[in-house]
Amino acid sequence: MLMKEITVSRWSAFALICVSCCLAGSLVPVAGAAQDGPAAAVFPQEPDVLPVVAITDIVLDGVILPDGVVDRMTDYLLSRITAGGKYLVVPRDQIREALVRQKVEAQAPCYGSCQIKLGGAVAAGKVLQTKMMRLGKECSVILDLYDVQTETMENSHEEPGLACDESGLRKGISIGAGRLSGKLLSDGDGLTGMEDVRVIDSGTVLPGMTVDYGEKIVNAVSDQYGFLKVKTFVKGSSQDAKAMIKINGVDEGTSPHNFEKMVGEYVVAAQLDDYYHVSTKRVTLGTDGKTVELELLPAFGSLTINADLDAVEVVINGRVAGKISKGNPYVDKRVKSGSYKVEVRRRLYKPQVRVVTVRDEQDTVESFKLEADFGNIQVSSEPPGATVSLEGKVLGTTDASGKMKLIPELQTGVYTLRVQKDFHIPEERRVQVGDGLTTNAHFVLKSDFGGIKVASQPAGASIIIDDVAT
Repeated sequence: MLMKEITVSRWSAFALICVSCCLAGSLVPVAGAAQDGPAAAVFPQEPDVLPVVAITDIVLDGVILPDGVVDRMTDYLLSRITAGGKYLVVPRDQIREALVRQKVEAQAPCYGSCQIKLGGAVAAGKVLQTKMMRLGKECSVILDLYDVQTETMENSHEEPGLACDESGLRKGISIGAGRLSGKLLSDGDGLTGMEDVRVIDSGTVLPGMTVDYGEKIVNAVSDQYGFLKVKTFVKGSSQDAKAMIKINGVDEGTSPHNFEKMVGEYVVAAQLDDYYHVSTKRVTLGTDGKTVELELLPAFGSLTINADLDAVEVVINGRVAGKISKGNPYVDKRVKSGSYKVEVRRRLYKPQVRVVTVRDEQDTVESFKLEADFGNIQVSSEPPGATVSLEGKVLGTTDASGKMKLIPELQTGVYTLRVQKDFHIPEERRVQVGDGLTTNAHFVLKSDFGGIKVASQPAGASIIIDDVAT
């Protein structure tokens, strides 16, 4: 008697176990039976339903946000998970109702296993918990995905180095939701730091693709087996990369490895880390076995940033990367491919901001020329010896030649200069400075005194002015 292997999707298996929770599921039909020789494969089959996920309200740990932000960002999280196309999302009002019942039963806030039970209460196979946690001056957004059936954590993603405000939370949600969905979804500014680019069978790198891990393949049952030998290596190396291996979507460990599998159709995928693209290959396994060698192509390039001045600060995606000087650039040989917001800045110079794209295996060199955001003032006076004040602060006096030392590096703007000297009418003037230029300000003070000529007969008489003898 021939036995058939029936393949059940993860959602369907969960539905059968949790029928008491009124969860719906269905079996994926088998398309073949055991035959002599290699088994026929049926792929890909679309599952009847997507996994259902219950998303609980975002939790703040050491973070204070204005009223309404958590509620608004939880709604945003729902929309991002839905947009990923990998899950169906339970409406929030159903979650609130179930949560109220759960709290009443537990007589305590609902966390951990309580939230997993909550998933069953709203007919969800998964529960997604999201937390924003303060770590020093920065925050991390952590997304934990739990499986209701096994009561274990299925997946998790942490997005560190975020601002502890609504914009940081929004960015963490956007990137984290994309990771959980198997794709990066733009959070609006397009600066994710790495595009979701993948390697398909031809070896072509295409942006915006998700990987076909062969999860939908259903092989007909056979009593024949073969060995699938898998090796991985990064480009330019002959040593095995010890990459993580998936076969038809199931984690199988690391390479190199021999896997005994029933004959049929398989998709073998290798993943090392975020700095290398996922590599996949579809193969037909027979009793004579199959050797699969997967090359992992770099998903990074190098970035060099030059500036024409010393003591220039480099900021990448809002984080300070370091300081550079003329002839001593910022160099990073291993930058994930993608677009980055690069800012260079120095006191008294206009900051320069540029979107820089790093591409696989390419050297990206960006040079910045900073423009002065200051000016100087050179003050001179007639007569010499006048007192000079800037914005009410006395700076000094003009010398015997009528000049005062340069007033250097004033932030671009308009300043009030005042020059005064005894027995002269003071003069005040508004002076514009900027563009690294020196503005000459020459003051000619008008006399504020006169003389009296006195003659007397007989000569030699005393002269008294305002009761003062002269």
